[in-house]
Amino acid sequence: MADDDQRADRPEVDALRERHRQARGALDAVIVVTEAENTIASARQAELVATQQAAWRRWVAAKGLLTKARKDGSADTIAAARRRVDAASAEFDRTAAAVLAEMQQHNRARLDRLDQVLDT
Repeated sequence: MADDDQRADRPEVDALRERHRQARGALDAVIVVTEAENTIASARQAELVATQQAAWRRWVAAKGLLTKARKDGSADTIAAARRRVDAASAEFDRTAAAVLAEMQQHNRARLDRLDQVLDT
């Protein structure tokens, strides 16, 4: 028999059961929302990691072209490759900073939701 179907014929016990049922319902609602938000946050964090990895790969590729240009020895080719490395490095730095900032926001939000679950 479910808690909702049981009556103690004692108003104070019935009142406690009702408060428990309401609290459990509130906690269940918070947990459902938390799980949905965590799913979305996890997907976004995977996108952020992919963005950062792509910027890193572009930087590594630019460094490889610089190495090749140095072997070839043309000053113009080396200078152009150096500019590409500098641009890719700057892009990676900007991307990494933005990714870390957004991931920190997601982690703070998750901790706030955990506090809410624990307070419920």
